[in-house]
Amino acid sequence: MLRMIPRTALLAAASLLLAAAPARAQGPTIAGGVSLAGLGIPTNSADPFGLAVSPDGFVWVAVAGDSCFNPPFCNNNVVAKIDPVGMMVVGTVAVGFFPEEIAFTVEPPLTGVPRYGWVTVNGDGTIIRFGADPGRPDYLTVTGSLIHPTGQYGPFGIAADPTYPLVFVGDFNCSGNVYAIEVNSNPLTTVPLPNVSVPGCHGRLAFAGNLLVVPTTDYSAFPFVCVNVTAVDPFIPGAEWTRCLGCSTTGFPSGQDVATNAAGEAFVLPYDLGERVHLLDPAEGGLSRTIATGLGFAQQGIGISPDGSLVAVTDFLQNSVLFLDGASHQRLAVVPFAPFRSPNDVVFLGGDAWVTAQNSQAVVRITNLPSPVPSPYALSLDTSNATPALGGATTITLTGGSPLAILFSLSDLAGPIGGGLALEIGAFSVVTSGPGPVLAVTVPIPNLPGLDCVPVFLQGVGALGASPALSNPLTVIPQ
Repeated sequence: MLRMIPRTALLAAASLLLAAAPARAQGPTIAGGVSLAGLGIPTNSADPFGLAVSPDGFVWVAVAGDSCFNPPFCNNNVVAKIDPVGMMVVGTVAVGFFPEEIAFTVEPPLTGVPRYGWVTVNGDGTIIRFGADPGRPDYLTVTGSLIHPTGQYGPFGIAADPTYPLVFVGDFNCSGNVYAIEVNSNPLTTVPLPNVSVPGCHGRLAFAGNLLVVPTTDYSAFPFVCVNVTAVDPFIPGAEWTRCLGCSTTGFPSGQDVATNAAGEAFVLPYDLGERVHLLDPAEGGLSRTIATGLGFAQQGIGISPDGSLVAVTDFLQNSVLFLDGASHQRLAVVPFAPFRSPNDVVFLGGDAWVTAQNSQAVVRITNLPSPVPSPYALSLDTSNATPALGGATTITLTGGSPLAILFSLSDLAGPIGGGLALEIGAFSVVTSGPGPVLAVTVPIPNLPGLDCVPVFLQGVGALGASPALSNPLTVIPQ
């Protein structure tokens, strides 16, 4: 168990803590929207769902319409292409009822030109391929259709393999299988691969290098629901890992979305699971930290800028978009979405963010994005294993100052301590304290039912000479 030490054990470190807050950049601006009203089936709503940016720099949107069980009278059926400079729709392709997620594949060596667009059509239970190259005769026409193996409502998340001519589609119907489709097959066919079994119901998915990262939901013990994330190499049997991010018996927790950067990190977004983003290193299978968003429970979509400097998170019901620093992981700005409603998916293009307003028949452009801020952490907190097994142990190490103290909490609601310095964890106890400059403690993890998948939040405090200092926060989730 974690060793409890009274807060007074902070002694000199606590007396040095002063109020401090990272600088905030100027707020981003809603710069209008591209209306989708009248597209597809004109008598039905044009409510959009997923977004994607094609390699030639256009925004594409799945015009899904309202969700219902009588598709002709409420769903919509097109993917629309938006010119981001002219802020207008410049083409559509009819794909079927309730399209959701979009991906693109290229035909080497034409890496800057999309050969095909791909869309999961949830209401019809199909995956559609369409021509996306304006220089080809099949532009904006359907070139292939494949019935998803689990049928209606099965297809949702989709990702193109960065190396091989394959597209991977998850299963919202919870079969536990991710399906691979050969890009140039006619007719479209799934490809048997040795390592694409991912138990659970799949959310949006993405590649981090050659690893496919899949957020999932486990309903097998409902109403006890767990959110997991799996990283898998489709071509190497056994080269995979699964981590539990948390469980709940209330609400609607689910593995919702993931955004990856060029460094191979994955920002995983659960829905209704503590209002956090989980940062993982898929190559190592390690949990780096969690980031409290301060949004509501309905976190719907996450996107990352091409250079990795900004991350955006949408909140469907709070009607806002949060921007995070992609490197220092600080909250930069929260943008109220009004007069538009229900932000769903988000992508970056040309220095702007683009967001689907699902209940406003529009794609919204956000300009004047915040600038990154330096890391505020002068100390370094690390762990030997952020997802230790029950009955195992993990070693927590704090370095950089003197004196030092390691704090832990069962909450990540930010709160002040001694002198008002803002922590990124909630009401805390002290794990250990000492003179520094290195402070380490090995913590055994009791093998007790109910401790698995319960996050513990840690942060270090101390002093650098006469100045107070904080470490980066860490999250440990026993498995």
